Amino acid sequence: EIGVHHRARIHGKSKFGASRFVNGFLDLLTAAFISTSALKPLHVFGRIGLIFLLTGFGLEDRHELLNGFTWGPDGQLYMTHGVFTRAEVKDPANANEPAVRMDAAVARYNVQTKKFEVYADGTSNPWGVDFDRAGNAFLSACVIDHMFHMAPGGIYVRQGGQPMFPYAYQLLPSIVDHRHKMAAYAGIQVYLGNQWPAEHYGTIFCGNLHDNAVHQDTLTPNGSTFKSSFKQDFIRANDGWFMPVSQQVGPDGALWIMDWYDKYPCYQNARADPDGVDREHGRIWRVVYTGNEKGKPVPSRPQRDMDFAKLTSAQLVERLAHPNVWQRKMAQRVLNDRRDDTVMGLLQKQFANGASLESRLASLWTLHSSGYLADDQLPKAAADKEPAIRAWAARLIGERREHSECVDCGATRVLVHAPLRVVAQRWDRLDVAGVAEAAQGPARDAADEVRQRVQHLYHHRLNEAVGDEESRLVSQGVLALEKRLRLMALQVEREELAALRERHRINDETYRVLMREI
Repeated sequence: EIGVHHRARIHGKSKFGASRFVNGFLDLLTAAFISTSALKPLHVFGRIGLIFLLTGFGLEDRHELLNGFTWGPDGQLYMTHGVFTRAEVKDPANANEPAVRMDAAVARYNVQTKKFEVYADGTSNPWGVDFDRAGNAFLSACVIDHMFHMAPGGIYVRQGGQPMFPYAYQLLPSIVDHRHKMAAYAGIQVYLGNQWPAEHYGTIFCGNLHDNAVHQDTLTPNGSTFKSSFKQDFIRANDGWFMPVSQQVGPDGALWIMDWYDKYPCYQNARADPDGVDREHGRIWRVVYTGNEKGKPVPSRPQRDMDFAKLTSAQLVERLAHPNVWQRKMAQRVLNDRRDDTVMGLLQKQFANGASLESRLASLWTLHSSGYLADDQLPKAAADKEPAIRAWAARLIGERREHSECVDCGATRVLVHAPLRVVAQRWDRLDVAGVAEAAQGPARDAADEVRQRVQHLYHHRLNEAVGDEESRLVSQGVLALEKRLRLMALQVEREELAALRERHRINDETYRVLMREI
């Protein structure tokens, strides 16, 4: 026996009492319900169970559950999910359909088609996803490197476990060239507002719970991806309870920060001291720019009676050209829901003649998400002068799963010029021969890019097209294709060097040295 030495409480008031006993009993009932009926809401609630859009999200590790909901450029709802929680997601209205398995991932849900899918696999415990001006996705992750560029179909390094797709060619890395203090990162926001000076436009923010800080990084193009470099510790609080779990650009174009405001950042602390967890407080901060006018009032929205539902459809199309990304996103959401046929011509005109890349892309995305993107617009987009629009043309062709000679020709051209991670899609009918032929025209780098794309595309679609054993056999063919494309790239280099020597751009000695290197 061990004697119990009672010590009277010195500070505060005990939280244990009748209410806590009742709450504990209710928690047990909730856990029992989730374990037995989470995938069968119709059995429990009848037709009212149809209000459950999706079921099957895991609850094993409570600090990395489904989170970070945000609307993507394509009009779908994006979300993030942690590595040590297992989810088998189903539509309760179609219980016989196979579940979508997921742990560490970015997922998305199409509210029109009711389709849920994994957008990209990997990382650790991501807390939020956001998009830059060209629609590239980024997330912040805990424990491992803090910043990732997430491409559709990408399979990334992870804190633990195995990718859901077992035959990945390789795991894609993070994009950081630095590290911050400790590991509890939460929230992410690419600043695309109009309230701050231009030098901040396109920089990226993430919160750090252990450091009680918000970090600001810069994104620099790096081949087919980006490099995330340290810019500054944008905020470091003088209060150890400051927990910036989310950062968002608001309707005013400034940065809004959701502060969890708690003594403990992690569940380990809470388990050690349950009574020390604060369940009552939280704060929202707004960081505005006032220049030399300290204390200058900055309204939280352009108009006090701002209501997008009251705007006409033509006014919403105009709002797609707004310099603040929040305004553009809200206009697209309302147009998606409204489905007003009269805006098709306005959207097409703004996509063709918009004054900024942002307005043109917002119009293209709205055409797609509202169902107004005509077949003949994609080949034109594939030949556009803007790389971001060409990349989205390739992506939308793949996601729409359409095939024609014109569309396929445009897709082939885009594959040569667009970033690898943006076009890594599961295409049903990809003209690989056309891609290889197109690789003969551009210079060495373009040929090498095509080689990488074909590798990724083929490895990604193996498990969909054939079984496990066949996947291993087909992978040998992919490696052979890689070898042929590499030889093709070398031939491109030789031909270019010969042409430079003929035009007297390089002398004979330089030519011989370069040929030996090849």
